[in-house]
Amino acid sequence: MSAGAALELDSLNAIQRDAVLHDEGPLLLLAGAGSGKTRVVTHRIARLLIEGAAPDSVLALTFTNRAAREMRERVFALLGADDLPGLTISTFHSLGARFLRQHATAVGRTRAFTIYDDDDQSAVLREALADLNAGLTAKGVRAWRRAIDQAKNAGLDAREATPPSEGAFLDPAEVGARYELLMERADAFDFGDLILRPAQILTEVQSLAERYRERWRWVLVDEFQDTNRAQYAWLRTFAPPDSNLFVVGDDDQSIYGWRGAEVENILQFPHEYPRARVVRLEQNYRSDGHILRAANGVIAHNDRRLGKDLWTERGEGTRIELYEGHDARAEARWVAERIAGLCRDEGYAPGDVAVLMRANHLSLDLEETLTRAGLRYAVVRGRSFYDRAEVRDAIAYVRLLVNPNDDVAFRRAIGVPTRGVGKTSLARLAEFADGRDQSALAAAPAAIEAAVVRGRARTGLAEFLAALDAAGEDDGRPSAQVRGLLERAGVMEQLANEDVEREAGEGRQANVERLLQAIESYEQETPDATLAGYLEQVKLVSEVDVAQLSGGAVSLMTVHAAKGLEFPVVFVIGLEDGVFPNARALDDLEGAGEEEERRLCYVALTRAERRLILTRARQRRTFGDVRHNAPSRFLRELPRDVVESRYVPEPPPTQRGWPRRAAGWPREHDPVAVAPAPSDDELCMDAVYDEFGGADGPGFRPGMRVWHAQLGAGRVRKINPGMRPSLTIDFDDVGQRKVLASFVAPYEG
Repeated sequence: MSAGAALELDSLNAIQRDAVLHDEGPLLLLAGAGSGKTRVVTHRIARLLIEGAAPDSVLALTFTNRAAREMRERVFALLGADDLPGLTISTFHSLGARFLRQHATAVGRTRAFTIYDDDDQSAVLREALADLNAGLTAKGVRAWRRAIDQAKNAGLDAREATPPSEGAFLDPAEVGARYELLMERADAFDFGDLILRPAQILTEVQSLAERYRERWRWVLVDEFQDTNRAQYAWLRTFAPPDSNLFVVGDDDQSIYGWRGAEVENILQFPHEYPRARVVRLEQNYRSDGHILRAANGVIAHNDRRLGKDLWTERGEGTRIELYEGHDARAEARWVAERIAGLCRDEGYAPGDVAVLMRANHLSLDLEETLTRAGLRYAVVRGRSFYDRAEVRDAIAYVRLLVNPNDDVAFRRAIGVPTRGVGKTSLARLAEFADGRDQSALAAAPAAIEAAVVRGRARTGLAEFLAALDAAGEDDGRPSAQVRGLLERAGVMEQLANEDVEREAGEGRQANVERLLQAIESYEQETPDATLAGYLEQVKLVSEVDVAQLSGGAVSLMTVHAAKGLEFPVVFVIGLEDGVFPNARALDDLEGAGEEEERRLCYVALTRAERRLILTRARQRRTFGDVRHNAPSRFLRELPRDVVESRYVPEPPPTQRGWPRRAAGWPREHDPVAVAPAPSDDELCMDAVYDEFGGADGPGFRPGMRVWHAQLGAGRVRKINPGMRPSLTIDFDDVGQRKVLASFVAPYEG
């Protein structure tokens, strides 16, 4: 090993170094959040290459293009290399697509196949169901698509899908067979196929599997906890139990069960690979001590885990703040005020702050309050650019240049701009093509000749074919070829006219120009660039890859979108049972759903570096109903000594503004009032953390109007004396509640 490499290893801690220097045989690196796992993986790859491993004998797999790109750049930096021909650092799906480009004929496709996303799949399923005279609603089609996805994630064929409740009367063998026939005719694979088909081919062709096993002597897998059953089955074909498989993952961060990830893959790894060493990375370099103790305290309540405890050499830091608002608006107001206070008083910038939530809809109230507070924010929503209608329209044309058999792309492109080829004409063309066992585009010339389509539709179809033919004759760069096609087909003219008609303009033409610029950038960055290569890159982009964080704005995102990110300040809102954890998880009698929600909470907590602030609302309006949710069980699981509560008095609902002041009512609206650490009862029951006091219990009388900062105005019904006097109160908004007398004040209103 070179001196430079030894110097790099000196920067690793003892356990990291042990994993990097592991010799032969399988190893499971249990890497906690913020423990430097990427450094271990990249240093291990560099060490293998320095010690003589051939670049083409190393395969490293991860789940996002961003992670693969970062891993590759770090390896090159460690080695001082610009390129390492043969070294494969890839996502699972990219590797699957590359494999199928070489072996697609084994499963009835060509090298020019198209990758279908969710919308494309739904379009094929609608056609398949119509062919079976099974008209389902859009919801039913989506349910069948999910059923097929789940089957393929589990390593099964579409014919083996479990029928969803919407359309349970249908035979999955018939639906799956028709779906697969249409996919084959379109020369297309769905995302599940990119994993399932390679595994099937390698299982059936043992000589091919042996060839890959001999080639990839060193296999490394990052984020192993996110693998599904099909990915694990594929992995085992070229990295069996006696191989040098090196997997890195965190069972406590397995949060993608809803899309097929199997936490059992990592839990069972020591049994599936009996020779495997298990190494734990527990030292955290990201978060302060109180944050880590909170995360450890919550995740310890899961039964299905291999077990580890994060620790840090940093100080304990600031305690975790809790806030409980009367409703979602109160919660949002407080969060906005707290962010403003942190920026004003503690030197944080808006870009240092992330607000995490279980579901996107929880951001609506917060977006309004941040706007009013003059705080910039960015909602991180993933693939939104590629999902815009005009971008999908343009990409449909690109797909037809690459794969003329792509029926989904044909049906989309033929309607933009409108050419008179309506539903009736398309149905006739589809029937004609089906009879010839051809795609619609392949059958179109014969359909025109046979007058299957007539009048304006016939003229429009002929013009469409002429535009595609002319583009196919272009020998220029891919971007120029696409631009020429969109101009000949009338797409650019229509978009320009639409933007003019809208006056202010939605920038639809600008979005297509942005797409063309992206193709140009791809050409500049990629030797031997092709449109097929560009399409594959676009289709395999994940939400994490395209999520753009604005350095000068507060980031609003779901916890799933925040995976892999970190921020100095993190708010987690909506911590109520039924919200986080969500209701579906609480209905899971086996407890797997609740455990995944707890892992999701663990991910949320460990995104924070310095400040962690958790909030909930006592009542929340959902789909028109007001729901009174109990505090999240995850709050109950926080160690008491890492928590402090923060509280803001909320004014009663009155047009006159603030109520008349009672004894103890604050004269200034202090956005951050610190109270003692709450007890377990206060975290989970009706008690609220209030330093402002109120009159003593005996001073109240039945019938008196009172004000509670969280529950609002109400009337005393009963006095309950004792060491800590309480009152039974009929609240105007939430009905009867029993609360401590010290938490209410007389109210004239």
